[in-house]
Amino acid sequence: MKYLPSKHGVSQSQLAAFLACPQRARLRLLGWELMAKRFALDFGTLWHALLEAHYGGKSPKAAALKWKKELPKTTDPRDIDKAFGTVEALFPTYVKYWKKQDSRIEWVALENWFNVVWHKWPLRGRRDGVFRLKGRKGLWVVEHKTVTAFEADATMENKLALDFQAMFYCIATQEEAGERVAGVLYNFVRKPSLRLKATETPKEFAARLKEDVKKRKETYFKRYVVAYPPGMLREFAKDLKRQLTRFEEWCKRGYPGYKNLVSCLKPYPCFYLSACASGQLVGYRQNTRAPWLGKEDKHESQALKTIATFRSAAKKAEGAGQDLHALLDAAIRKGKDR
Repeated sequence: MKYLPSKHGVSQSQLAAFLACPQRARLRLLGWELMAKRFALDFGTLWHALLEAHYGGKSPKAAALKWKKELPKTTDPRDIDKAFGTVEALFPTYVKYWKKQDSRIEWVALENWFNVVWHKWPLRGRRDGVFRLKGRKGLWVVEHKTVTAFEADATMENKLALDFQAMFYCIATQEEAGERVAGVLYNFVRKPSLRLKATETPKEFAARLKEDVKKRKETYFKRYVVAYPPGMLREFAKDLKRQLTRFEEWCKRGYPGYKNLVSCLKPYPCFYLSACASGQLVGYRQNTRAPWLGKEDKHESQALKTIATFRSAAKKAEGAGQDLHALLDAAIRKGKDR
């Protein structure tokens, strides 16, 4: 069965693969994947699970235990202990650090899958979150990010202002909610650079890390706000429609591929680097059961609740410090200048 975006839907990762390199998109759509998938503990997945539980009013501890239960049985117990020690050191301080800002947020959706038709294309994916600021109109998309280091603010702000994934999610959210999306809140946490010493137990490491996080909170937690003026999202929507049209036509022609060598190592080494370099698919296997049906297809769209449900009756919170209202207002003013 041939994949067609207008029939089967398209995720931002599928479209991004095509825009980066047709050969990458072709091999992906044909189902070629590495035979030996090396498992590594994914700190980002665990962190997302904790955030979803925390902001959803559930138990972060239960979420962590569920994550642990789903790990392969071959996982090294020491790696699990280290992961748990890391989140035990980070998470309580994270909650306290952003408590004032987070008190101003009304969550509309958390970690929800979407599948919404835009023009003729079903846009698919999973958002980290959507919120409304108490007492304000407009929706905001949230992106949780785990990084190994923070870049300079000016560099990061420019990068985030042109984030394809986030803008794709904004277009889908506007279509689904029937309300304008004002922008994106990026919620960064830096993975600790401290390492477990040879003479140290996981418990001792967690205690040392906890002290470091308390002393240097600003080096572990950072947020950026990118506000999109209506004209900017309209321009992106025009580009997106053209890109989807090209993708659709390319799929109809049978995925003709060529290697875009510029994308082989940027922004990271391509999944198919060894295949293209050797000219052989040694070490890969083909999944012929509609491989382009990703996780997004296994979940029905969790439609955003009626917008009226989230109208805030609460008064605007008072207080100085890192006021989220002021932060978003500054981003909106900056967005108007772009």
